[in-house]
Amino acid sequence: MTAQTPPPAAPTSRPKRRANRALGWTVAGLALLGALAGATAYTGTRTQDITEQAVQGMVTALDASGVASVENSKYQRGFTTSTQTMTVVLGNGEDGEQPVRLLVTNRIQHGPLPGFKSVGQALIDTEVRFEDAALQARMTEALGGKQPTLRTVVGLGGTSTTDLNIPAGTLTEAGDTVNWQPLTAQSSVSGLTSRLNLNWPGLTVAGETAATLGKIAVTSDITRRSKDDLLGVGKTSATLDSLTIAGGAAPVTVKNMRLGSEGRLNGGAHYDGTLTYDIGQIEGAGQTFKDVQVHLAARHLAVAPLQRLGKLVNDLQAAQRGKTTPTPDLTPAQEQQIQADLLALLKEDPRLVIDRLSVGTDSGPVVLTGQVNLTGLGQLSGEELAALEQMPMLALSRVDAQAKVQASEPALKGLVETFGSDSPFSDPQAIQQLVDAGLVTRTGTTLTADLRFKDGASTLNGQSLGDF
Repeated sequence: MTAQTPPPAAPTSRPKRRANRALGWTVAGLALLGALAGATAYTGTRTQDITEQAVQGMVTALDASGVASVENSKYQRGFTTSTQTMTVVLGNGEDGEQPVRLLVTNRIQHGPLPGFKSVGQALIDTEVRFEDAALQARMTEALGGKQPTLRTVVGLGGTSTTDLNIPAGTLTEAGDTVNWQPLTAQSSVSGLTSRLNLNWPGLTVAGETAATLGKIAVTSDITRRSKDDLLGVGKTSATLDSLTIAGGAAPVTVKNMRLGSEGRLNGGAHYDGTLTYDIGQIEGAGQTFKDVQVHLAARHLAVAPLQRLGKLVNDLQAAQRGKTTPTPDLTPAQEQQIQADLLALLKEDPRLVIDRLSVGTDSGPVVLTGQVNLTGLGQLSGEELAALEQMPMLALSRVDAQAKVQASEPALKGLVETFGSDSPFSDPQAIQQLVDAGLVTRTGTTLTADLRFKDGASTLNGQSLGDF
Protein backbone atom coordinates (compact mmCIF):
# COMPACT_ATOMS: atom_id res chain seq x y z
CA MET A 1 0.00 0.00 0.00
CA THR A 2 1.45 3.27 -1.02
CA ALA A 3 1.93 5.75 1.83
CA GLN A 4 -0.01 8.94 1.51
CA THR A 5 1.96 12.13 1.07
CA PRO A 6 1.40 14.35 4.04
CA PRO A 7 -0.33 17.56 3.24
CA PRO A 8 1.87 20.64 2.96
CA ALA A 9 2.32 22.69 6.07
CA ALA A 10 -0.29 25.32 6.47
CA PRO A 11 0.95 28.85 5.76
CA THR A 12 1.56 31.14 8.67
CA SER A 13 -1.73 32.66 9.70
CA ARG A 14 -2.36 36.39 9.21
CA PRO A 15 -3.21 36.96 12.85
CA LYS A 16 0.26 35.78 13.85
CA ARG A 17 1.87 38.06 11.28
CA ARG A 18 -0.13 40.98 12.62
CA ALA A 19 1.02 40.09 16.13
CA ASN A 20 4.68 40.12 15.05
CA ARG A 21 4.23 43.46 13.30
CA ALA A 22 2.45 44.90 16.33
CA LEU A 23 5.24 43.65 18.56
CA GLY A 24 7.81 45.27 16.29
CA TRP A 25 6.03 48.62 16.36
CA THR A 26 5.63 48.30 20.12
CA VAL A 27 9.33 47.64 20.61
CA ALA A 28 10.20 50.49 18.27
CA GLY A 29 7.79 52.77 20.08
CA LEU A 30 9.21 51.86 23.47
CA ALA A 31 12.72 52.42 22.14
CA LEU A 32 11.70 55.81 20.76
CA LEU A 33 10.07 56.80 24.03
CA GLY A 34 13.17 55.68 25.87
CA ALA A 35 15.35 57.69 23.54
CA LEU A 36 13.11 60.72 24.01
CA ALA A 37 13.22 60.27 27.77
CA GLY A 38 16.99 59.93 27.78
CA ALA A 39 17.44 62.86 25.44
CA THR A 40 15.05 64.92 27.54
CA ALA A 41 17.06 64.18 30.66
CA TYR A 42 20.29 65.03 28.82
CA THR A 43 19.00 68.22 27.24
CA GLY A 44 17.46 69.24 30.54
CA THR A 45 20.92 69.17 32.08
CA ARG A 46 22.49 70.87 29.07
CA THR A 47 19.77 73.54 29.06
CA GLN A 48 20.52 74.38 32.68
CA ASP A 49 24.19 74.81 31.79
CA ILE A 50 23.34 76.96 28.78
CA THR A 51 20.80 79.02 30.73
CA GLU A 52 23.20 79.60 33.61
CA GLN A 53 25.91 80.64 31.15
CA ALA A 54 23.48 83.03 29.49
CA VAL A 55 22.45 84.48 32.85
CA GLN A 56 26.08 84.98 33.82
CA GLY A 57 26.67 86.75 30.51
CA MET A 58 23.67 88.97 31.20
CA VAL A 59 24.95 89.72 34.70
CA THR A 60 28.32 90.78 33.29
CA ALA A 61 26.77 92.90 30.53
CA LEU A 62 24.27 94.64 32.81
CA ASP A 63 26.87 95.34 35.47
CA ALA A 64 29.15 96.79 32.81
CA SER A 65 26.35 99.10 31.66
CA GLY A 66 26.19 100.76 35.07
CA VAL A 67 22.40 101.16 34.82
CA ALA A 68 21.20 97.71 35.87
CA SER A 69 22.14 94.62 37.83
CA VAL A 70 20.88 91.06 38.35
CA GLU A 71 19.95 89.51 41.66
CA ASN A 72 18.10 86.46 43.01
CA SER A 73 18.78 84.14 40.08
CA LYS A 74 17.34 80.63 40.65
CA TYR A 75 16.89 77.50 38.51
CA GLN A 76 14.32 74.78 39.30
CA ARG A 77 14.77 71.78 37.02
CA GLY A 78 12.06 69.25 36.24
CA PHE A 79 12.04 66.25 33.92
CA THR A 80 10.22 67.80 30.94
CA THR A 81 9.98 71.40 32.11
CA SER A 82 12.07 73.75 34.22
CA THR A 83 11.80 77.31 35.48
CA GLN A 84 14.53 79.89 35.81
CA THR A 85 13.82 83.19 37.59
CA MET A 86 15.80 86.32 38.32
CA THR A 87 15.28 89.93 39.29
CA VAL A 88 16.76 92.73 37.18
CA VAL A 89 17.23 96.01 39.05
CA LEU A 90 17.19 99.22 36.99
CA GLY A 91 18.96 102.16 38.63
CA ASN A 92 21.05 102.30 41.79
CA GLY A 93 19.12 104.84 43.86
CA GLU A 94 21.95 107.38 43.76
CA ASP A 95 19.68 110.07 42.27
CA GLY A 96 17.18 109.75 45.10
CA GLU A 97 14.72 107.66 43.08
CA GLN A 98 13.81 104.13 44.03
CA PRO A 99 15.26 101.45 41.72
CA VAL A 100 12.79 99.68 39.44
CA ARG A 101 12.69 95.89 39.67
CA LEU A 102 11.79 93.59 36.81
CA LEU A 103 10.81 89.98 37.43
CA VAL A 104 12.16 87.74 34.66
CA THR A 105 10.81 84.19 34.35
CA ASN A 106 12.09 81.63 31.86
CA ARG A 107 9.71 78.70 31.34
CA ILE A 108 11.72 75.94 29.73
CA GLN A 109 10.42 72.87 27.87
CA HIS A 110 13.16 70.30 27.36
CA GLY A 111 13.96 68.64 24.03
CA PRO A 112 14.52 66.92 21.76
CA LEU A 113 10.89 67.78 20.90
CA PRO A 114 10.22 70.62 23.36
CA GLY A 115 6.47 71.03 23.71
CA PHE A 116 6.19 69.21 20.35
CA LYS A 117 6.62 72.66 18.78
CA SER A 118 10.18 72.37 17.48
CA VAL A 119 13.26 70.16 17.39
CA GLY A 120 16.07 71.03 19.76
CA GLN A 121 17.40 70.93 23.28
CA ALA A 122 14.82 73.32 24.68
CA LEU A 123 12.11 75.86 24.02
CA ILE A 124 12.32 78.82 26.39
CA ASP A 125 9.50 81.34 26.79
CA THR A 126 10.50 84.41 28.77
CA GLU A 127 8.12 86.65 30.68
CA VAL A 128 9.18 90.07 31.98
CA ARG A 129 7.00 91.90 34.49
CA PHE A 130 7.41 94.87 36.80
CA GLU A 131 7.61 93.88 40.45
CA ASP A 132 5.36 96.86 41.24
CA ALA A 133 1.83 95.62 40.48
CA ALA A 134 0.48 99.12 39.79
CA LEU A 135 3.28 99.83 37.33
CA GLN A 136 2.71 96.47 35.63
CA ALA A 137 -1.02 97.22 35.31
CA ARG A 138 -0.23 100.53 33.61
CA MET A 139 2.13 98.83 31.18
CA THR A 140 -0.45 96.15 30.35
CA GLU A 141 -2.98 98.88 29.65
CA ALA A 142 -0.46 100.78 27.53
CA LEU A 143 0.05 97.67 25.38
CA GLY A 144 -3.69 97.23 24.89
CA GLY A 145 -3.77 94.02 26.91
CA LYS A 146 -1.10 92.39 24.77
CA GLN A 147 2.17 91.10 26.16
CA PRO A 148 5.68 91.19 24.74
CA THR A 149 6.92 87.77 23.63
CA LEU A 150 10.45 86.47 23.97
CA ARG A 151 11.07 82.92 22.74
CA THR A 152 14.36 81.08 22.53
CA VAL A 153 14.95 77.79 20.70
CA VAL A 154 18.09 75.95 21.80
CA GLY A 155 19.20 73.62 19.00
CA LEU A 156 20.53 70.10 19.38
CA GLY A 157 24.05 71.33 18.70
CA GLY A 158 23.83 74.02 21.37
CA THR A 159 23.02 76.88 19.00
CA SER A 160 20.21 79.17 20.08
CA THR A 161 17.88 81.64 18.39
CA THR A 162 15.83 84.20 20.30
CA ASP A 163 12.93 86.20 18.85
CA LEU A 164 11.60 89.31 20.60
CA ASN A 165 8.34 91.04 19.73
CA ILE A 166 7.03 94.10 21.58
CA PRO A 167 3.53 95.27 20.58
CA ALA A 168 2.72 98.87 19.71
CA GLY A 169 1.45 100.92 22.61
CA THR A 170 0.48 104.28 24.07
CA LEU A 171 1.42 105.69 27.46
CA THR A 172 0.49 109.08 28.96
CA GLU A 173 2.62 110.50 31.75
CA ALA A 174 2.61 114.05 33.20
CA GLY A 175 0.80 115.46 30.19
CA ASP A 176 3.06 113.82 27.61
CA THR A 177 1.76 110.97 25.44
CA VAL A 178 4.19 108.44 23.99
CA ASN A 179 3.13 106.31 21.02
CA TRP A 180 5.53 103.58 19.95
CA GLN A 181 5.49 101.20 17.03
CA PRO A 182 6.02 97.43 17.36
CA LEU A 183 9.61 96.32 17.82
CA THR A 184 11.08 93.07 16.50
CA ALA A 185 14.50 91.59 17.13
CA GLN A 186 16.27 88.29 16.63
CA SER A 187 19.53 87.17 18.17
CA SER A 188 21.39 83.92 17.60
CA VAL A 189 24.35 82.25 19.25
CA SER A 190 26.36 79.49 17.59
CA GLY A 191 29.47 78.43 19.44
CA LEU A 192 31.46 81.59 20.06
CA THR A 193 29.62 83.64 17.42
CA SER A 194 26.65 85.85 18.27
CA ARG A 195 24.44 87.79 15.85
CA LEU A 196 21.71 90.38 16.35
CA ASN A 197 19.12 92.00 14.08
CA LEU A 198 16.74 94.62 15.48
CA ASN A 199 14.15 96.77 13.73
CA TRP A 200 11.93 99.44 15.22
CA PRO A 201 9.81 101.93 13.24
CA GLY A 202 10.16 104.41 16.12
CA LEU A 203 7.96 106.50 18.39
CA THR A 204 6.39 109.93 18.84
CA VAL A 205 5.98 112.09 21.93
CA ALA A 206 3.17 114.66 22.04
CA GLY A 207 2.83 117.27 24.76
CA GLU A 208 5.11 119.84 26.33
CA THR A 209 8.05 117.80 25.09
CA ALA A 210 7.32 117.04 21.43
CA ALA A 211 9.64 114.56 19.76
CA THR A 212 9.75 112.06 16.92
CA LEU A 213 12.13 109.13 16.71
CA GLY A 214 12.35 107.59 13.25
CA LYS A 215 13.21 104.07 12.17
CA ILE A 216 16.03 102.32 14.02
CA ALA A 217 17.93 99.26 12.79
CA VAL A 218 20.76 97.44 14.57
CA THR A 219 22.89 94.56 13.28
CA SER A 220 25.79 92.81 14.97
CA ASP A 221 28.04 89.85 14.17
CA ILE A 222 30.70 89.15 16.82
CA THR A 223 32.98 86.13 17.30
CA ARG A 224 35.12 85.49 20.36
CA ARG A 225 38.26 83.38 20.33
CA SER A 226 37.34 81.72 23.64
CA LYS A 227 34.73 81.98 26.36
CA ASP A 228 37.09 84.28 28.28
CA ASP A 229 37.64 86.63 25.32
CA LEU A 230 36.32 90.09 26.27
CA LEU A 231 37.14 91.76 22.95
CA GLY A 232 35.73 89.68 20.12
CA VAL A 233 36.08 90.40 16.42
CA GLY A 234 33.35 91.46 14.04
CA LYS A 235 31.08 94.36 13.21
CA THR A 236 28.18 96.22 14.79
CA SER A 237 26.12 98.89 13.04
CA ALA A 238 23.12 101.02 13.92
CA THR A 239 21.08 103.43 11.82
CA LEU A 240 18.61 106.12 12.83
CA ASP A 241 16.50 107.67 10.09
CA SER A 242 15.62 110.82 12.02
CA LEU A 243 15.28 112.42 15.43
CA THR A 244 13.35 115.62 16.05
CA ILE A 245 12.95 117.37 19.40
CA ALA A 246 10.57 120.28 18.93
CA GLY A 247 9.88 121.15 22.56
CA GLY A 248 11.97 123.65 24.48
CA ALA A 249 13.84 126.77 23.43
CA ALA A 250 16.30 125.03 21.08
CA PRO A 251 14.67 122.55 18.65
CA VAL A 252 17.03 119.91 17.29
CA THR A 253 16.76 117.74 14.18
CA VAL A 254 19.10 114.91 13.24
CA LYS A 255 18.77 113.02 9.96
CA ASN A 256 20.38 109.86 8.59
CA MET A 257 22.62 108.88 11.48
CA ARG A 258 24.83 105.80 11.09
CA LEU A 259 27.00 104.37 13.84
CA GLY A 260 29.45 101.55 13.37
CA SER A 261 32.20 99.67 15.17
CA GLU A 262 34.57 96.94 14.09
CA GLY A 263 37.14 94.86 15.91
CA ARG A 264 39.69 92.65 14.22
CA LEU A 265 42.93 90.90 15.03
CA ASN A 266 46.17 92.36 13.71
CA GLY A 267 48.21 89.20 13.71
CA GLY A 268 47.75 86.89 16.68
CA ALA A 269 48.83 89.26 19.46
CA HIS A 270 47.39 92.64 18.47
CA TYR A 271 43.95 94.13 18.06
CA ASP A 272 42.53 96.93 15.88
CA GLY A 273 39.28 98.71 16.69
CA THR A 274 37.36 101.34 14.73
CA LEU A 275 34.42 103.57 15.61
CA THR A 276 32.47 105.58 13.03
CA TYR A 277 29.76 108.25 13.24
CA ASP A 278 28.10 109.52 10.08
CA ILE A 279 25.29 112.09 10.27
CA GLY A 280 23.54 113.36 7.17
CA GLN A 281 22.34 116.60 8.75
CA ILE A 282 22.12 118.32 12.13
CA GLU A 283 19.97 121.39 12.72
CA GLY A 284 19.91 123.29 15.98
CA ALA A 285 20.48 126.69 17.58
CA GLY A 286 20.00 128.35 14.20
CA GLN A 287 22.84 126.35 12.60
CA THR A 288 22.84 123.54 10.05
CA PHE A 289 25.68 121.06 9.56
CA LYS A 290 25.67 118.49 6.77
CA ASP A 291 27.62 115.30 6.14
CA VAL A 292 29.28 115.19 9.56
CA GLN A 293 31.73 112.28 9.73
CA VAL A 294 33.83 111.13 12.68
CA HIS A 295 35.92 108.02 12.00
CA LEU A 296 38.29 107.01 14.80
CA ALA A 297 40.55 104.00 15.25
CA ALA A 298 42.90 102.42 17.76
CA ARG A 299 45.42 100.12 16.11
CA HIS A 300 48.13 97.69 17.15
CA LEU A 301 46.82 97.24 20.70
CA ALA A 302 48.41 94.35 22.57
CA VAL A 303 45.66 91.79 23.23
CA ALA A 304 47.00 90.22 26.45
CA PRO A 305 47.24 93.38 28.61
CA LEU A 306 44.00 94.69 27.11
CA GLN A 307 42.22 91.49 28.16
CA ARG A 308 43.72 91.68 31.65
CA LEU A 309 42.57 95.27 32.08
CA GLY A 310 39.08 94.33 30.92
CA LYS A 311 38.94 91.42 33.35
CA LEU A 312 40.06 93.65 36.21
CA VAL A 313 37.28 96.13 35.45
CA ASN A 314 34.72 93.29 35.37
CA ASP A 315 36.03 91.88 38.66
CA LEU A 316 35.77 95.28 40.34
CA GLN A 317 32.20 95.68 39.10
CA ALA A 318 31.29 92.17 40.28
CA ALA A 319 32.70 92.88 43.74
CA GLN A 320 30.58 96.03 43.96
CA ARG A 321 27.40 94.35 42.70
CA GLY A 322 24.40 94.96 44.94
CA LYS A 323 26.27 97.38 47.20
CA THR A 324 25.27 101.01 47.75
CA THR A 325 28.56 102.03 49.35
CA PRO A 326 31.11 103.97 47.27
CA THR A 327 33.51 101.93 45.19
CA PRO A 328 36.57 101.18 47.34
CA ASP A 329 40.01 102.43 46.38
CA LEU A 330 42.24 100.16 44.35
CA THR A 331 44.59 97.92 46.26
CA PRO A 332 48.35 98.37 45.75
CA ALA A 333 48.38 95.10 43.79
CA GLN A 334 45.60 96.32 41.49
CA GLU A 335 47.34 99.65 40.95
CA GLN A 336 50.55 97.82 40.12
CA GLN A 337 48.72 95.56 37.66
CA ILE A 338 47.11 98.53 35.90
CA GLN A 339 50.44 100.34 35.58
CA ALA A 340 52.15 97.21 34.28
CA ASP A 341 49.41 96.48 31.73
CA LEU A 342 49.27 100.09 30.51
CA LEU A 343 53.03 100.03 30.07
CA ALA A 344 52.74 96.73 28.19
CA LEU A 345 50.23 98.38 25.85
CA LEU A 346 52.53 101.36 25.25
CA LYS A 347 55.54 99.13 24.52
CA GLU A 348 53.75 97.62 21.51
CA ASP A 349 53.62 100.97 19.64
CA PRO A 350 49.84 101.57 19.69
CA ARG A 351 48.36 104.10 17.29
CA LEU A 352 45.35 106.37 17.77
CA VAL A 353 44.05 107.43 14.38
CA ILE A 354 41.59 110.03 13.12
CA ASP A 355 40.71 108.38 9.83
CA ARG A 356 38.34 111.22 9.04
CA LEU A 357 36.72 114.12 10.86
CA SER A 358 34.77 116.23 8.41
CA VAL A 359 31.90 118.66 8.10
CA GLY A 360 30.16 119.34 4.80
CA THR A 361 29.31 122.80 3.52
CA ASP A 362 27.61 124.10 0.39
CA SER A 363 31.10 124.55 -1.07
CA GLY A 364 32.44 121.12 -0.12
CA PRO A 365 33.78 119.37 2.99
CA VAL A 366 36.30 120.51 5.58
CA VAL A 367 38.36 117.41 6.41
CA LEU A 368 40.71 116.62 9.30
CA THR A 369 42.83 113.46 9.36
CA GLY A 370 45.53 112.52 11.83
CA GLN A 371 47.40 109.96 13.86
CA VAL A 372 49.09 109.73 17.25
CA ASN A 373 51.50 106.95 18.13
CA LEU A 374 54.23 106.24 20.66
CA THR A 375 57.44 105.00 19.08
CA GLY A 376 60.42 103.13 20.38
CA LEU A 377 59.07 102.15 23.79
CA GLY A 378 59.67 98.50 22.99
CA GLN A 379 63.42 99.15 22.74
CA LEU A 380 63.73 100.86 26.13
CA SER A 381 65.69 99.15 28.88
CA GLY A 382 64.09 98.01 32.12
CA GLU A 383 65.52 101.03 33.95
CA GLU A 384 64.15 103.43 31.32
CA LEU A 385 60.72 101.80 31.48
CA ALA A 386 60.76 102.06 35.29
CA ALA A 387 61.55 105.78 35.01
CA LEU A 388 58.74 106.20 32.48
CA GLU A 389 56.35 104.46 34.86
CA GLN A 390 57.25 106.95 37.59
CA MET A 391 57.17 110.00 35.28
CA PRO A 392 54.69 109.44 32.40
CA MET A 393 55.45 112.92 30.99
CA LEU A 394 58.76 111.50 29.75
CA ALA A 395 56.71 109.71 27.08
CA LEU A 396 56.14 113.05 25.29
CA SER A 397 59.54 112.67 23.67
CA ARG A 398 58.25 109.43 22.12
CA VAL A 399 55.02 110.93 20.79
CA ASP A 400 54.65 111.30 17.03
CA ALA A 401 51.42 113.17 16.24
CA GLN A 402 50.26 114.28 12.80
CA ALA A 403 47.18 116.19 11.68
CA LYS A 404 46.13 117.47 8.27
CA VAL A 405 43.32 119.90 7.48
CA GLN A 406 42.07 120.22 3.91
CA ALA A 407 39.28 122.36 2.48
CA SER A 408 38.47 124.71 -0.33
CA GLU A 409 38.69 128.37 0.65
CA PRO A 410 34.90 128.93 0.29
CA ALA A 411 34.17 125.80 2.37
CA LEU A 412 36.55 126.84 5.14
CA LYS A 413 35.21 130.39 5.12
CA GLY A 414 31.63 129.12 5.30
CA LEU A 415 32.36 126.79 8.22
CA VAL A 416 34.26 129.42 10.18
CA GLU A 417 31.52 132.00 9.71
CA THR A 418 29.05 129.52 11.16
CA PHE A 419 30.73 130.13 14.53
CA GLY A 420 31.40 133.83 13.97
CA SER A 421 33.39 136.09 11.65
CA ASP A 422 36.28 136.83 14.04
CA SER A 423 38.77 134.48 12.38
CA PRO A 424 41.60 134.91 9.87
CA PHE A 425 40.02 132.18 7.73
CA SER A 426 37.02 134.42 7.02
CA ASP A 427 39.28 137.11 5.51
CA PRO A 428 40.84 136.37 2.07
CA GLN A 429 43.76 138.72 2.80
CA ALA A 430 44.50 136.99 6.09
CA ILE A 431 44.45 133.60 4.34
CA GLN A 432 46.92 134.91 1.76
CA GLN A 433 49.22 136.08 4.55
CA LEU A 434 49.16 132.57 6.04
CA VAL A 435 49.99 131.14 2.59
CA ASP A 436 52.84 133.64 2.13
CA ALA A 437 54.18 132.73 5.58
CA GLY A 438 54.19 129.05 4.62
CA LEU A 439 51.75 128.04 7.35
CA VAL A 440 49.08 127.11 4.79
CA THR A 441 49.56 125.79 1.26
CA ARG A 442 47.21 126.46 -1.63
CA THR A 443 46.82 124.01 -4.51
CA GLY A 444 44.23 125.29 -6.94
CA THR A 445 41.30 126.13 -4.69
CA THR A 446 42.33 123.70 -1.93
CA LEU A 447 43.96 124.90 1.28
CA THR A 448 46.08 122.47 3.31
CA ALA A 449 47.69 122.71 6.72
CA ASP A 450 49.96 119.94 8.06
CA LEU A 451 50.58 119.98 11.80
CA ARG A 452 53.14 117.65 13.39
CA PHE A 453 54.47 117.10 16.89
CA LYS A 454 57.60 114.95 17.02
CA ASP A 455 60.63 114.74 19.30
CA GLY A 456 58.99 117.32 21.58
CA ALA A 457 58.73 119.98 18.84
CA SER A 458 55.76 121.27 16.82
CA THR A 459 55.78 122.20 13.15
CA LEU A 460 53.17 123.52 10.73
CA ASN A 461 53.80 122.70 7.08
CA GLY A 462 57.36 121.81 8.06
CA GLN A 463 58.07 125.12 9.79
CA SER A 464 58.72 125.34 13.49
CA LEU A 465 55.90 127.01 15.33
CA GLY A 466 58.48 128.56 17.62
CA ASP A 467 59.45 130.91 14.79
CA PHE A 468 55.99 132.50 14.55
